Amino acid sequence: MICIEIDELCSYVKSKKKRRWLWIAVCRVSKKILAFQLGSRGKKTLLKLYYKILPIKTDMYYTDKYFVYKNVLPKEKHSTILGGTNTIEGINASIRRYLSRFHRRSICYNKSEYMLYLSMNLLMDKIYK
Repeated sequence: MICIEIDELCSYVKSKKKRRWLWIAVCRVSKKILAFQLGSRGKKTLLKLYYKILPIKTDMYYTDKYFVYKNVLPKEKHSTILGGTNTIEGINASIRRYLSRFHRRSICYNKSEYMLYLSMNLLMDKIYK
């Protein structure tokens, strides 16, 4: 049984006015990051992430109650139950610990979206693979 948890993290590019969101999909059992996508916090970016994980035969998707999930994920496989995103929230905390650009209320920011992407790839290769 494969269950996937999906969540998003916020970072900044050049200034706090330019937010970029990191969407992550994590396998609940193996605790491995299956895919990530950078972009806005809207439906378009979530769709890109969803298409990356679509080939994986999934029994259930667990998310928080952010309204965009309802528009993309299949209703019969989507759950927003309390505690359903514990695994991914722990991984989010690890990402914030390793990469200061994801700290909350931080003065750290990214000079470019490409560097944010590269730093996430490096983190994935070192820790989560």
